[in-house]
Amino acid sequence: MNTVKRIEEDQIFNLRTHQIFSSDFQHVYNQCRTRLISEGEKSLSTLKEQLDILDQLAEFPLGRFIIENKGLNGYWTDFTLRPPKNAATTPLEKFYLERAPSTLATRESFYISQAIMQENLKNGIKIASIPCGVMANVLTLDFSKIEKMTLVGIDLDFEVLVYANKLAEEQKLQNYLELFQHDAWKLESESEYDMVSSHGLNLYINNEEELISLYTKYCTALKPGGLYISSFLTPSPFDSADSPWDMTKVNEEDLRYQRVIFNDVTKVKWRNFCTYDQVADQLIKAGFTDIEFIPDSASIRPVIVAKKD
Repeated sequence: MNTVKRIEEDQIFNLRTHQIFSSDFQHVYNQCRTRLISEGEKSLSTLKEQLDILDQLAEFPLGRFIIENKGLNGYWTDFTLRPPKNAATTPLEKFYLERAPSTLATRESFYISQAIMQENLKNGIKIASIPCGVMANVLTLDFSKIEKMTLVGIDLDFEVLVYANKLAEEQKLQNYLELFQHDAWKLESESEYDMVSSHGLNLYINNEEELISLYTKYCTALKPGGLYISSFLTPSPFDSADSPWDMTKVNEEDLRYQRVIFNDVTKVKWRNFCTYDQVADQLIKAGFTDIEFIPDSASIRPVIVAKKD
């Protein structure tokens, strides 16, 4: 696999989404357990339930990763979106993969965004996925009618670039793939891409100026008329009285249980919830026009389609 330049690990601090250095899981687990005991019962859960969830998370690799990192890397994101058959090994992992409202919405928005990308493919297209993770959103598209294209994956995590390269080989797209280890905020491309796809990173950014700066980089990287395709998380009924969620499509007990797992027990970092108006304002400030939102069935993780003039 070729990258422009591999950044030495000692030059990279922990990423916004996860750590790149191994940690002592038992130490992190003990810290989490101590915190839960000190905090005691919460509005949605007893201490016993919280400790039980922590122990269940520790039983499977994905759960341990979430305990340690409070986020997901590209590999586990892809595992969530495209789980192998019979992937769940425990009841809690089965809940996460098959019932958790955020998982179901994320998977739905993934396929919505892929359908949009598929509709906009053309000969000679140049697509960037930033950060790309394993790049399944691009590499699993149907390029059978496309004779010429350039597929670019950019990510600061070198490990997921290895997975992206492997997937490209499986899809027989390695000859069209370019992979770069790079920071999204340091992107220097100008009017280079017909399409930029970015899913997930914005969920970890609570500073609006940083978000607008990131969106501006994506807008600058697009050719005139180019499309930015992304998604965002809307606030749940627990977070806002004005939540846009369609609760007729959400199991309330599943939502409560998910809330306990991610907010009370693990305190995950992917909690940048935005309204439609907030995201539209951020994208306009970044230079985008003709902004469209396509919601998933419950309006939990809407897809963004924004055009650059």
